[in-house]
Amino acid sequence: MEEEIDSSLQIENIEFRRINVRNILNGMAPINEEENRILGMKKGLEFISNPKNKINEINHIKKD
Repeated sequence: MEEEIDSSLQIENIEFRRINVRNILNGMAPINEEENRILGMKKGLEFISNPKNKINEINHIKKD
């Protein structure tokens, strides 16, 4: 998952530090916007990698 997040951030030309990716993947709470973005990517990858989850009209809409 670390490589996937790293690659995605690079493709999107988003500045980040790899230690922040590791911190989030190791269960640390985000401390800044960079880590919040990484946490969001982690949650998204966990969701789509679970075969029990289906993307549909109900769960693809961002809820505020």
